[in-house]
Amino acid sequence: MHSSNWKRLVLIGFIVILLVAIPVAIYLVKTTTNTQSHATPATNLTFTPPSSNPAPITANVGDTVPLTLNIDPGTNLVTSVKVYIQYDPTKLSASSTAFTVNDSAFPVTVQGPSYSPGSISFSVSIGADYTKAIQSPTSVGTLTFTALAATDPNNPTQVSVTTQSQVLSAGPNDQYPENVLLSRPIAYIAVNGPAQPSTTPTLVPSATLTPVPGVPTDTPAPTLEASPSASPIAIATPTTAAVAVIANPTDTPVPPLPTATIAATGSTNVTFGAGAVLTVLSVIGGVIFFVL
Repeated sequence: MHSSNWKRLVLIGFIVILLVAIPVAIYLVKTTTNTQSHATPATNLTFTPPSSNPAPITANVGDTVPLTLNIDPGTNLVTSVKVYIQYDPTKLSASSTAFTVNDSAFPVTVQGPSYSPGSISFSVSIGADYTKAIQSPTSVGTLTFTALAATDPNNPTQVSVTTQSQVLSAGPNDQYPENVLLSRPIAYIAVNGPAQPSTTPTLVPSATLTPVPGVPTDTPAPTLEASPSASPIAIATPTTAAVAVIANPTDTPVPPLPTATIAATGSTNVTFGAGAVLTVLSVIGGVIFFVL
């Protein structure tokens, strides 16, 4: 009887131990898996030459602007790098050969380089031999831009590595799909204008000389003095006035006609008086003749 109870107690104790041990074992397995699955991001990308907003890289319009992209793996063992670069296509341009990979460090180009206005993307790798993993600061490659237009003096244009970029590592604690990229660089470029200052003077004088001839040409807005030729037209009015004045003298001779008329009237009166006298004399003579 006692033996049966003892066996029962041992069985119950064993079951209890299993119920406690199983969850603890699962928890420990999960903790170990999580610790191994989280790689330590320690890789930094940088641009050479270094720049900042207060101290940008300077260039003139038409200049080429080379940027070297570097990688510092830190504690990671870098095997591949996937980079997305963004820039302002109104200030900078990139040709179809803008990126040159450092194939001694990354002999395999997995993807690209791909170019579109304002962006460049590429993916490079060390290949299948993990003993060649990048363990010290190394150049990934060189980007070459051409300056297109002047920038605001207080606001240089930027070339940046975007958040889509990835770095993979073969370190003992680094899992293959995890991104170990810690920081992404930005290059600041100030574009100051035409590359050849000699061209600028040529343009400035020509621009200055062009207005100068233009001003005299406009000054012969003595074409405004040609408005004096409009004065002559106004003087032509006085000429007409002169004609009108001459017309008055022409009318003045008309009075002489009345004067002549008056003279004619006088002579008529004289004639009439002489006729009357002759008439009277004739009548008197007739009367005398009749009386006689």
